[in-house]
Amino acid sequence: MTNPIAGDIKIKNFGRDRKFRSVDELQGTLSEQYKGQHVSVVYPTKPYGLLRTVFVSVDDAGGINETYGKQSPVDFNAIKDELFVPSVLN
Repeated sequence: MTNPIAGDIKIKNFGRDRKFRSVDELQGTLSEQYKGQHVSVVYPTKPYGLLRTVFVSVDDAGGINETYGKQSPVDFNAIKDELFVPSVLN
């Protein structure tokens, strides 16, 4: 297993995975290119890089909601706060 690095935010879509370097890039891509689809978003969390999966549904207008539970809008600020970004070792 490799240590998570910046860019380990992923959209997983039945073998057509995509990596992203920022949550903003992830959000924009989801709302523009995944309309009408259900995918998972996987990212490493603080403090140690354990992976978290969020199942999301993108509506035809580009709105991004959690697939299960209350189906509320995805909180991308929470993802930014939880995202593990390792420090560079010198």
